[in-house]
Amino acid sequence: MSTEPNNTTRAGWALEAINAFRRETRTDDCDALGDLLANLMHLCDAKRGQEGWDFDAMLERARSHYREEFEEGRAAFAEEGETFLTPAVVARFVAYAKDAGNWGGNPVIGGNVGGDPADKGYLANMKKAGLIRTTEYEPGDFCIEFTDKGRAFAQQHGVAL
Repeated sequence: MSTEPNNTTRAGWALEAINAFRRETRTDDCDALGDLLANLMHLCDAKRGQEGWDFDAMLERARSHYREEFEEGRAAFAEEGETFLTPAVVARFVAYAKDAGNWGGNPVIGGNVGGDPADKGYLANMKKAGLIRTTEYEPGDFCIEFTDKGRAFAQQHGVAL
């Protein structure tokens, strides 16, 4: 069993950093990441010439680490027999989970979220991962039912269902 953190843990650390930045600067959620990155660029400018403070080099290093960790995460899911969810699928799942309260807990597909061509693939991956079921509530209209696993996954992403 590996003691290396998984990508959900890594994302949690990043979220803690963003939240600390937001508390300190009172930056809006939608601006926080960009503002933090800009401030890191200013910091690198101030430390120009010191090893490890070249922003572009560190950004490329971060991209390399991300690619490696992303593939390791995909492989870990395959070893455990789990369905790997891309960041886009997770983002769509979280959007549906956040929207669930507007629909009595079962968001309508294509209501406030989804309905675009990519949605069909996202939903298929969510079903394959055991996170949701879909139910036809009127001819041609479907809603999402979250499974126990889906409710737990939503909770891991900060959404209580």
